[in-house]
Amino acid sequence: MRPLVRMMFAAAISFAVGWSGARWIARPGFAAPETTLVAAEESAAAEPPPDSARRTAGVATKERMKAFAAIYEQPASFSRDHAIVSALLKLEAADFPAGANDMLALLKSAPAFNSETGDLAEAWINRWLEVDTPGALRFLTSSSLLAELSSANKMGWPLASSVYSGLGGALRALARCQPVWTRDIVADMKPGKQRETAVYAVMREVARGGVAPSSSFLASFDDPADRYAALTGYVTGLVTTDVRSGFDIACAEPLGELRDELLMLVMRGAGERGVGITSELLDRIDDPGTRVKLASNAVFSIKRARDEDILPFVEAESERILSDGAPGLNSGEWQSAVGVASRGPQAEEFADWAAKFAPDSNRMIFETIAHSWAGSDPVALQGWLSKRATTLDAAALTTLSTPIAMIAERDPDGARLWAEQLPVGMLRNQASFQIALSGARGGSISQAEAAYQSVAGTDMNGVLAKQLAGVLVQRDAAAAARWVMRQTPGEARTAALQVVAGNWSESDPAGAAKWLEKMPAGADRDAAVGTYATRTVVADPDSAAQWVEQIADPGLRTQTAGPVFHHWSIHNPVAARAWLRELRGVDEDLLAKHLRNAR
Repeated sequence: MRPLVRMMFAAAISFAVGWSGARWIARPGFAAPETTLVAAEESAAAEPPPDSARRTAGVATKERMKAFAAIYEQPASFSRDHAIVSALLKLEAADFPAGANDMLALLKSAPAFNSETGDLAEAWINRWLEVDTPGALRFLTSSSLLAELSSANKMGWPLASSVYSGLGGALRALARCQPVWTRDIVADMKPGKQRETAVYAVMREVARGGVAPSSSFLASFDDPADRYAALTGYVTGLVTTDVRSGFDIACAEPLGELRDELLMLVMRGAGERGVGITSELLDRIDDPGTRVKLASNAVFSIKRARDEDILPFVEAESERILSDGAPGLNSGEWQSAVGVASRGPQAEEFADWAAKFAPDSNRMIFETIAHSWAGSDPVALQGWLSKRATTLDAAALTTLSTPIAMIAERDPDGARLWAEQLPVGMLRNQASFQIALSGARGGSISQAEAAYQSVAGTDMNGVLAKQLAGVLVQRDAAAAARWVMRQTPGEARTAALQVVAGNWSESDPAGAAKWLEKMPAGADRDAAVGTYATRTVVADPDSAAQWVEQIADPGLRTQTAGPVFHHWSIHNPVAARAWLRELRGVDEDLLAKHLRNAR
């Protein structure tokens, strides 16, 4: 179903559920009508209608269910969704048990992972409870309908999604309207996926009513096999009404995967409520690594759910991450979150901040923002860069290789015109190089090589040299190697050399070996040999080991010996261990560690 239409269907179903249950649901999830034994007995003892009346009613039910199915099977649209709700509200008490198989067939016919199944099941059960609560509960108790609904779930859904399945939708309605009855039914289910779905759905629904009543339900599912489903459902529901209590419950769990998952659920809920409560809860997290994960998770929720200035929050968290020494920037978690946060009308503000953010000396955050901006609105990024061409520092300009490459790939002619209008300087050279590099993939090698010379002096870490080497080696590995060796010795040349060695080793190991044999001794040869050994060890471990022995630098020889040994030991542990024991010119302590770990 199209996303907008899907939202409309959910809204229409929610209206039907709310309207039909409004007269006896005073508080979401708990104030339910009493189904007394007397009422059930009176309903069961009522004088049955004559055969002719039953036949007439049966025909009418069939016609109503047939009409309902015809509407449901129409292409998705706003009018179709309203018609479904209207038809559902017209169903009478007798239609529900008589039409149960027809409804079940509709639910089973829905595609896998289609949450419309759960919405329809919820509205259907909810309407049944509205028109005939005792009859609905008797039927569900004595029939296999709930078990049959679990097959509409396809039983392959993740637990958090199972609440939107056919079984999950039915249990949402039951738990909201008849929580105690539903709890008892679920408690009698056999262990397995169906019970997990049921426990999760019930706890999620009842927890929406608050901590006090739902906590007693949580105690009902104290079996270790139920714990994960019960707690995740409980916290998921609770954070919709009381995110602080959800946080307390998550923090009370022992350290481990379940606690981490519960905290993530809470922070998504906190993010939906805004920066204020998100910051409040984050300040109660002591571990820097955990805080990075939770803050990153919250950013996605804030951005998705709220129209709020998120930049001050991002600034504060970024500064904290760097001051704490947390791995958030290097692992990419926080960078990804910042990239999402910066999209939209605040993109310029984010870029202005990140380009001058002193704690981030390598401008990793700025690079993430520029990359995200290049993907979402490249024209706006070009405009911003044009205005900042003479004020961006070298650290920021150095990070722009990938964003500008994205611009050049998307619109080469437009990028070329833009670059020509930039003032003379590093940004113009960077843009000209990326445009030439884009053309080199189609054949203009000489232009790319010439363009690199204009940026070589600023390519301190070799990012640009690696880009060009990667293009050259695909065309002609030997020519790429010659180009690399013509560059000024240094980090950029070494980085490009490893790209050539890696690609050539995989595409033509014999040709790469001949090239290595002719290289003069030194740091460049050591780096190329190390790359060659690690890339060829799977195909020829004995030869790779011999190449390791040719590395003169003890540190690099030790560094290369580890992966070669581990790959070789998978297929021939005896030979690999014998080789490593005899290897000289390496860190003996590290060698012993490799041998111990391989046992």
